[in-house]
Amino acid sequence: MPGRWWRGAGRWGASWAHAPLLPDRRAWFVQVTAKKTPLVARALGPERAAAELIPCIDEEVDQCPDDELLACLATQLGEIRALVADKSDMLLTLEKLCKTDETLVRQAAVESLQRIGADMSDDEVNAGLAPLVKRLLSEAWWTSKVSAAGLIATAYPKAADEIKGDLKTSLAQITKDETPMVRRAVATNLGGICAVLEPDCVARDLLPSFNKLKNDDQDSVRILCFASCVAMCSTQPEAQCAEFVHPAIDAFGKDASWRVRLEVAKALEDLVEAIPGGLPVEMCCNMLKDPELDVRRFALEKVAVVCRGDADSAESSGILAALADLADVDIEVPNAHLMKTSLAKQSLALANIVGREATQAHLIPILVKLIQVRTHFRRLLTSFLDRLLTSFLAGLRRSHPSAPL
Repeated sequence: MPGRWWRGAGRWGASWAHAPLLPDRRAWFVQVTAKKTPLVARALGPERAAAELIPCIDEEVDQCPDDELLACLATQLGEIRALVADKSDMLLTLEKLCKTDETLVRQAAVESLQRIGADMSDDEVNAGLAPLVKRLLSEAWWTSKVSAAGLIATAYPKAADEIKGDLKTSLAQITKDETPMVRRAVATNLGGICAVLEPDCVARDLLPSFNKLKNDDQDSVRILCFASCVAMCSTQPEAQCAEFVHPAIDAFGKDASWRVRLEVAKALEDLVEAIPGGLPVEMCCNMLKDPELDVRRFALEKVAVVCRGDADSAESSGILAALADLADVDIEVPNAHLMKTSLAKQSLALANIVGREATQAHLIPILVKLIQVRTHFRRLLTSFLDRLLTSFLAGLRRSHPSAPL
């Protein structure tokens, strides 16, 4: 329950007097905490907030069994960071919350620490945040290491050289942790960590961890590592990406787990922006031939985006031939109707990209096959075909005004 600080907090204290009238006093406290904590901190001032408000919240954290309230308190500690003079007690309270088993609470605590760390000076980070991260990394229980993985990128840029070395050493150790949750946390934050490391340290210190994660036995770890790879493409030098990151992304597209390949298929649009050259086109073509139908379906949805930058690549890479094979998939296969609907939409989008000859040679035969499926599906495809022809003829009129149609 609130301590001495709330009694002199004006409307907060007056509102608490009516709390017993409510059916759920703690639910009321959750709501009031979310709305009023910054107000109370401003009313108390920076010194009193540090001396009275933060110890009260820390006491509530020790006694509270309600995860929703703990997550709320963790968020509010980040919101009042500028209203508290001495942040040392606030950091200790958030450190407790970083060790809890509830994911929602840990995430809220990590996000608050990230906001607090962003506002800290180098000296404050070295005195408070960096030692906190090191303590979390040295804990035996996995929850502390998971939280620490999300804080390394915040503490590293402002840390002293000696602490930087310790953080890189600890990062390599938790990459090999036997708990999948820890490795997933490292894989999730790998892109952010890579962005703050010095360029020479990425290849020397981060590459072994990266290779370990991209070959992890758990497909969930590899999925998160792939997402970090996409982020790394925008922060690392082009030569380094071409040597390490792009081959890893290509390997993810050929991963033994269909779940990994599915995530790559969903991210093809991002890969087009992140990777220059023909690698995204080649990956899209391979995924259109994937044995897993859902992988083919999601890759199909990105075909027009992948081919937009290079119209000739649709035919030369084999994408149009792969689309023709998709038209022959049995409609009775689960989710085949979704794939065929997407095939019709992409044919419509590709018509204005690949040009008249390729449309006549590849796309029109595909749509003819689709129209011959089932009655209810035929009506949908007929509508798509009508839009295709209208759009295509309009494009021809714009490019060849004098040509007979």
